[in-house]
Amino acid sequence: METVAPEKPFSEILGKFLSDKVVKADTTRWILAAGGLGRGEIEAMALYKQIDADALLIDDRRARIIAEHNRVNCIGALGFLLLAKQKGKVGELKPYIKKLCQSSIHYSAELLDKVIQLARE
Repeated sequence: METVAPEKPFSEILGKFLSDKVVKADTTRWILAAGGLGRGEIEAMALYKQIDADALLIDDRRARIIAEHNRVNCIGALGFLLLAKQKGKVGELKPYIKKLCQSSIHYSAELLDKVIQLARE
């Protein structure tokens, strides 16, 4: 599982938390145009189809395009945060956005401004 690879942040904690929650994804049943995608992305899309999920949390642009071609409803981390705020699960988004900006994920200034505007912050 990609999230618990030793080089990933918090992999040990995540591994313990996920130990009884893992569902094996059947990648043989779904047709995916997976050019250049990693195993984790392919398995995530297959699992989405397998369990008939509502949405797939995915930020990688190439993976998102392929997912959408395969009729996968995608939501990015920023969209997920907006949804969490709308549902009253989080108060202010700016601290979370700041942490995301310190990660390896790149967001344009325009997108970040739009999210902060939609969050009314």
